Amino acid sequence: MNVKVIQGALDHKDISAALSIYTDVTKELKCSEFEGLDLYFKNE
Repeated sequence: MNVKVIQGALDHKDISAALSIYTDVTKELKCSEFEGLDLYFKNE
């Protein structure tokens, strides 16, 4: 989920609170994000 949505839903004034509490980067997420980035650059 987009962290800005979490920030708004929980009424955090500072994005760093939402980032430090509600986000975690897994190996699978890293791979997925870099695959998407790779596809983006290949399509340009």
